[in-house]
Amino acid sequence: MSCKLSQRVDYGIRAMVEIANAGSQGITGANIAQRSQIPKPFLKQIMATLVKNGFVESSRGPQGKYKLVREPSEIRLSAIVQALEGTVSLYDPSSPPGPALRFLFDQLSQAVNAELEKVTLAECIKAIDKDRGGQPLMFYI
Repeated sequence: MSCKLSQRVDYGIRAMVEIANAGSQGITGANIAQRSQIPKPFLKQIMATLVKNGFVESSRGPQGKYKLVREPSEIRLSAIVQALEGTVSLYDPSSPPGPALRFLFDQLSQAVNAELEKVTLAECIKAIDKDRGGQPLMFYI
């Protein structure tokens, strides 16, 4: 059994990293989808949520672009997760465990949420850069 964040959150964080890397120039949805391997229809839903929650601004039109509203160092993973999925819970609320186990799972969920609060988007970008050996993102068409 594994405990993991949803694909929606995974894609949302990937998209936010791409937008951050684009800087003030911004990036199109098509480029985000291609670079992050996110299906375009799913990306549209995620981007709408990120715009609605004030992480990203968008410009309309065929060459419309997305830009971060705040610096990556000011964006916490907990806020991204909250916007896309709500708080992390280790059980399905529709069929909760008994009271004692629910108490334990609630404590664990709070600990996970507290750890997500400590991590910024900037730290995610640094970790990705480290995984790539410090090499900048390179995309070929």
